[in-house]
Amino acid sequence: KWIMLITATAFVGLMVFQWGMDITGQGGIQNGAIGSVNGTSILYNDFNQTYRRLFDQVQNSQEDPVTTQQIKDIEDAAWDEVVDLVLISQELTRRGIVVTDDEILLAVRFRPLPEFLSNPSFQTDGVFDIQKYQTYLSSPTIDQMLLLQIESAYRRALPTEKLLRQVSSDIYLTEAALWDEFRDRNEEISVRYMAFNPIQRIPDSEVNVSSAEIRDYYNNNPEEFAVPAQATERTVLMDKTPTPTDTLSMATLLKTLLIDRIYWEVPES
Repeated sequence: KWIMLITATAFVGLMVFQWGMDITGQGGIQNGAIGSVNGTSILYNDFNQTYRRLFDQVQNSQEDPVTTQQIKDIEDAAWDEVVDLVLISQELTRRGIVVTDDEILLAVRFRPLPEFLSNPSFQTDGVFDIQKYQTYLSSPTIDQMLLLQIESAYRRALPTEKLLRQVSSDIYLTEAALWDEFRDRNEEISVRYMAFNPIQRIPDSEVNVSSAEIRDYYNNNPEEFAVPAQATERTVLMDKTPTPTDTLSMATLLKTLLIDRIYWEVPES
C-alpha cells in the first residue's frame, strides 16, 4: 500500500512540475523570475515577450504551422537572447557606459533607423533624403508616441554600440591581414577559356566500342567503379513526452489500483 501511495504522490508532483514549469506561457508560471544571470533575475514577462516576437517571425515567414521542433528552437533562441541582454547590461554597468540626451538627439537626426531609410516618403529619386527626414522630425504634427518609441530604440542600441567599440578597439590586425582582406574583397581577374564537352560534340553513333573493350576497361580500372556501402532506411519520429491526457489517464489508473489495493488489504470484520 505504501508503494502505491508513494507512486501516486510522485505522479501528482510530476503533473504540478511539468505543467507549472512551462515557461512558454502554456503552464502555470505567469510572472516572476524563471532564472538568473550573475544574480540578476530573468523575468517571465521578458522571456515571454521575446518568445512571442520570435514565434510570430517564424510563423509569418512560412505557410505551415510552427512545428514542435521549431517551438523548441524558438524557446532556446528566446532564452539566449534574454540572457545576452542581461550580460550586456551588466557589462555596460561594469564599464560605466552611459548615453547622454545630446548623443541620442544627434543620432536621431543624422543616423536614421532602417525603417526610415527604406521609406519612400523620405526619398528623392529613389535615394534617402536626409532633409526630408529632418523636416519630418521637426514637424509640430508628428506623433509624440512615435518620437518616444524612436528615442527608446536609440537608448537601447547606442550603449551596446559603445560597448562594441570599446571591445573591438583592443583588436589589432597586422598590415598583412588587412591587405589579404582588401585583396579578397577587391581583387578581380579576367579569364579566357574554351569549353569542350565530348558528349555534346561527338554523337554516340560515331563511336564504336565492343563489349570486350568495355569488359577489359572495367576489369583494369576497378577503382573507378567502386561504390561505398550504402543503405536505405526509413525512420518514424515519435514524441515520447507524455501529454496532459496521458498523465491524467495514468493518474486515474493509479488511483484505481490504489483503491483496489486498499480494499483487498482491509481485513473482513
